[in-house]
Amino acid sequence: MQTSGYNNRRQYNQIANYAYTEQVVNLAVKAQSPKEYMEKVKSQIKGEQIKIGEIDKWEDLQQNLKMNCIPQSIFEVAADNYQKFLDVRRTLMAKKIRNYYSRL
Repeated sequence: MQTSGYNNRRQYNQIANYAYTEQVVNLAVKAQSPKEYMEKVKSQIKGEQIKIGEIDKWEDLQQNLKMNCIPQSIFEVAADNYQKFLDVRRTLMAKKIRNYYSRL
């Protein structure tokens, strides 16, 4: 994010920007935009060499996104629409937490 003009830690060090990833995945995506690395994940699903993570089925990817409250816009996210992505993800996270507590 820093290389995309988001130099203030408050802009990129926030809960809606965090996602648990294995170190090997984190190194594979490095400074790429989500749009760039999600294209590689989509290629994996189409049968190309696995380069990021282990997801090789569309259903698994969709389930992973849902579990982690990642909006479908992840496939288009770049620096210019980062804030909108965070807003949508915060909403998804809040809904998940609300649903969890309502089931207690």
